[in-house]
Amino acid sequence: MATALSTFISDLRIAMQDTETDANGNYTYADSIYKGWINSGISRINRLRPFILTNGNLTGVDGSTYSFDLGTIFTTFLRLRAITPMIAGGKPLTRHPQGMAYIRYLLANSYLVADTPSHYATQGKTVYFDRIPSSGDTYTVEYYKTHTALSLTTDEAPGLLNEGWDLLIENMTKIHIGHVVSNSLAKQLKAEAELFVFGDPRDRFDSGEMGRFDEWIVNELGEFAEEEGLPYVELKGGIGSAQSGSSDFTEHFPEDW
Repeated sequence: MATALSTFISDLRIAMQDTETDANGNYTYADSIYKGWINSGISRINRLRPFILTNGNLTGVDGSTYSFDLGTIFTTFLRLRAITPMIAGGKPLTRHPQGMAYIRYLLANSYLVADTPSHYATQGKTVYFDRIPSSGDTYTVEYYKTHTALSLTTDEAPGLLNEGWDLLIENMTKIHIGHVVSNSLAKQLKAEAELFVFGDPRDRFDSGEMGRFDEWIVNELGEFAEEEGLPYVELKGGIGSAQSGSSDFTEHFPEDW
């Protein structure tokens, strides 16, 4: 069931014992303050388990660039999920298991050549391809994005968080309130909310709502498996062909590559 911010604010006012106005008709905390707290609570959930999916296009620029700052290209970028070439039958590129060590190895041995990428590595918000895409080659980048602040009365919780996770939002917001409000009530609400969100350490945190949300999101969205795309061992022949005209170039790769 969808829940607008106005409903969350009413519930939080009761928890904060902030239901009476003064002589000027003002509450202790204005609606705009509760709005900021709730948005911070949702952002905390999204940082712990990114779940707001979107996509955009990445295009090869000059035939010599192999790294792209996704945080600059996509201003709401939070975490990468998949990169797929926009060609018929294109499969998602595979994140190389050796990560940036593999990219540095290719560079040190002049193996990073102009060709169609099969794998990538990431460092921060920058993605590094194992081949240099041609100018104009286009890729669909599927990524988790940052939470966009909601309005006071009309907006509902974003995406999949809107499907019955109202108490998770309220309690994550209470945790945030406990960090920014110094009175004893806020600290008590924070302690109680932490047990609800993260679970009790006496049962190995199995009772935490955040863990259930994490499992549910994975079941809803799935995760791209590393074996999708070209198996990385096949690159031994491909890069050899580009360098020497022969596919038998494996002796230049360490055994574990």
